[in-house]
Amino acid sequence: MKKFLLVLLPIVLLAVLTAYFGQTKLANRQNDTDVLHQEATKADNYAIELLIDSYQKSLVHAVNNNNFILLGNLLLPDSNFYYVQKEFVEGQYQQGITMEIKDYDILDIVEGESEGVYRVYVVETISKKSIGSAPVEEELRCIFTVVNNDEVLVISAKEEWF
Repeated sequence: MKKFLLVLLPIVLLAVLTAYFGQTKLANRQNDTDVLHQEATKADNYAIELLIDSYQKSLVHAVNNNNFILLGNLLLPDSNFYYVQKEFVEGQYQQGITMEIKDYDILDIVEGESEGVYRVYVVETISKKSIGSAPVEEELRCIFTVVNNDEVLVISAKEEWF
């Protein structure tokens, strides 16, 4: 539980600071909507980048320790993706597979047609190791769908990107 709070606290603090400073900037620059939009987009992008980083680290922890709690908190509750990830973590752990994120790059963050929906284009290099075998690296190109769920950004989907 303490680890969960340590991971959640920076995310909550970032959200509070972003909301506070965003409102201050809004009050000071009401006439400059272009600047406001750019600043809001930068704040949203930063929060999304933190979410993807947390996802990458939490996925590795979940698979290697069969502990889905931290990862589950980053996902849209009761979504198909939530249950797919939960089964993935359990399956990898039961097969004795460990993983490591070697690298990942967020190539682009695109605001979706609906407000509060973003598509995040990511290239990640993952190393997986089965018991008694050498690690195997693979590069994955994927698109994360990030949504605003009750004022909290969460991941609702992940799909391959070719």
